[in-house]
Amino acid sequence: ERFSFDPLYVVPCGIQPHKGELELAPQARLNLTAAAILGISGAVVSDFEVGTRENAQPSYSLNTIKHFKDAHPDQPVFFILGEDAFAKIESWHGFPEVLSACGFIVVGRKGAGASEKARALARAHTNADVGFVDLDLPAISASDIRARRKI
Repeated sequence: ERFSFDPLYVVPCGIQPHKGELELAPQARLNLTAAAILGISGAVVSDFEVGTRENAQPSYSLNTIKHFKDAHPDQPVFFILGEDAFAKIESWHGFPEVLSACGFIVVGRKGAGASEKARALARAHTNADVGFVDLDLPAISASDIRARRKI
């Protein structure tokens, strides 16, 4: 709501370069993502990365950003991610090019805020368009949920 993206593309990952194959099948991830954004005005699920899974190639964010910039040349592209992921951006394929490829909206949990490491990265890369926003989110990460599911 704060940023008024229309459309807002939500892109489930195909093969994560740092983690490899995901537990859920691509179609299941698409279905869960569609259910999660149901009712969010302007939100659309994209199968761009999941579709690349058939080639057994990792899904690189830089390729995804380029895809959306090419598909929508007259619109700015923003990448929304958690501060924990942004704090690891130096390990991403295509770094530092990925930082200048689009704008980044880094989401922190209200009360915790973005880590100093994430903020220091943004300050160090003056060519990067990085904004920080704190949301009132539950104090649990996707990693925590996966770990609890295995118990």
